[in-house]
Amino acid sequence: MLNVVSLCAALYGIGFSLFLPRLTELLVDFKQAQREREIIADNSKLAFVAAGLTHALFCIACGVFLPMSLVIPVLLLTTICVVSSLVDNMLRIISNEAVIAVLAIGGIYRILEGGFLSLLTGFACMLGIAAMFFLAMAITKAQSGSRGVGAGDIKLAMVSGFIAGWPAVVYFLMGLAVSSIVYFAAKWFMKNFTFMAYFPMCSFISIGLAAAVLCPYIPGFTRVFGVAL
Repeated sequence: MLNVVSLCAALYGIGFSLFLPRLTELLVDFKQAQREREIIADNSKLAFVAAGLTHALFCIACGVFLPMSLVIPVLLLTTICVVSSLVDNMLRIISNEAVIAVLAIGGIYRILEGGFLSLLTGFACMLGIAAMFFLAMAITKAQSGSRGVGAGDIKLAMVSGFIAGWPAVVYFLMGLAVSSIVYFAAKWFMKNFTFMAYFPMCSFISIGLAAAVLCPYIPGFTRVFGVAL
C-alpha cells in the first residue's frame, strides 16, 4: 500500500542513488589514503546506473512492505551495502568502517524486529554463518593453497547472519546462493569463467541480507518457499 512512509522511502532511495558515485569516491579515497590500496577495476557508468536503480527500487519496496519501525534502519543498511559493493568491486576490500556501521544499525534492527531476546538467536546465526565460511575457506585452502574468502567477506557475512536472525537467515543463504549461481552462470555463458577467478562478494552478501529483511514481509512469499516465519 502506498502511503507517506513508502513515498518518503522512495524519495530517499532516488535521492541517495544520485549520490552513489560521489559516496563511492569518498570511501575509495579514504581507504586508499588509509592503506595505500590501488584501484583494481573502475566501476562503469552502467554499474552506477544499475546500482542506483536497484537501490531506489529496493528502498521503495521497503517503504511498501516493511513495518514503519523497520524502514529507517533498513534504508540505511541498504545505502551502506550498495556503496560498499561498489567499493569492493574497485579495491577488493570491504571496509571495517562499513562492517561496524552495518553491525550498529543492524543491532537496532534486530531489537526492533524481534526484541532483546532475538539478539541471542542473531548471535547463534552469526556463529553458524562463520562456521560455514570458515569451512569454505578451509576447503579452498586445501584445494588451491589460497584462502579464497577475504576477511571482510567473512565479517560482513557474520554480521548479516546476526541481523537476519532465525529463521530469516534462511532467506539470507538463499539470496546469497541464488545471486552467486546467476553470476557464475552469466560468466560461464560469456566464456570467461574460471574456478580460480576472484570475485568481490560484497554484492552477493548484500543481496542475501536484502532478502533476509524484506522477503518475510512479502505476502505469500513464505508459502512459495515453504519457510515458516
